Parts: sequence; structure tokens; C-alpha cells
Amino acid sequence: MLFVLGGLGLQMLFLSFTAWGYPAARTLNFLWFSLLSSWLLVCWATLPAEGPRRPGPLLRRLRLPMLLYVALLAGGGTERAAWRELLENAPAWQRQQAARTAAIEAAKQAGVREVSVEPLRGIHPQNVLIIGETLSPDARARHNQDAARWYGLDSLRLSRPGLEPANVNLH
Repeated sequence: MLFVLGGLGLQMLFLSFTAWGYPAARTLNFLWFSLLSSWLLVCWATLPAEGPRRPGPLLRRLRLPMLLYVALLAGGGTERAAWRELLENAPAWQRQQAARTAAIEAAKQAGVREVSVEPLRGIHPQNVLIIGETLSPDARARHNQDAARWYGLDSLRLSRPGLEPANVNLH
């Protein structure tokens, strides 16, 4: 066990010297999963290849670390925020985005080239997947121009301010 903890410590030390800034919260799950899983595989690989193999004691010793690992992955801060976002925000976000798309397509069909849409409401971003409002009331904003180009419009903007602007530098 000391070997595993020492190896994890060395890997985290290596990551601290090679990665600048805080990694995206949604990528931390993969980092922890790969680090811990790889060390469990290293422990498995150190089992003797010859002679009687008794995985029982090893499995009993690894039971608590594995339960702790699964609990951290399932109920940690980012994961909890992701579940809240999925269960609380995702249905409202999906309905409102579908309504936006329908309004934009209806305006295009009517020949309108400058479209304003309603802001997102009732959503509390957890900064996992929904990081805020990507559009703004200013049609000259970069995200607005990109979205207008995507839909084939001259301009696209919010009809009034809505959620806090998305912090695209968060991740």
C-alpha cells in the first residue's frame, strides 16, 4: 500500500510541475480514474505468476480503498455538481434551447436576418457543462457573431440580459 501511495504522490508531483493552472474540473475525473486504476493494475501485476495464487487476501485488503475510490468518484464536489446540473438544469436548458432554435428557424423562414432571442431563465449553472449564458444583448459580441454565422443570420442577440455571462476561461 505504501508503494501505491508513494507512486500516486510522485505522479501528482509530476503533474504539478508539468501542468500550469487549475485543470478543468470535468477532466479531473479522468485523471483520478487513470491514476488510481493504473496503480491498482501495477499491484495486480506484482502478484506472483508461478505457484498458488491467493487473490482472496489481496482483494480483502483492496476492498476499502476501492470503496473509497468509488465514493470519491460518485459523490465528490465536481460529480455532485454535475449530477445537480443534469437533474435540475438540463431539462430547462434543453427546453429553452429548443425554443430558441425554433424561434431562430421561424425568423429565418420569414426572411428576418437580425434576430433577438429570449435569455435563459431559471438555470443555476454549476460550471460543469452549463457555464452561463453564451449570448449577450450586444450583437457585436464574438459568441453572438459566431452563432449568427452558424444559423446563417446577419446578427443574433439576446432581447435583454439574462444569466451571468459564460466564463469561457473557467475550463
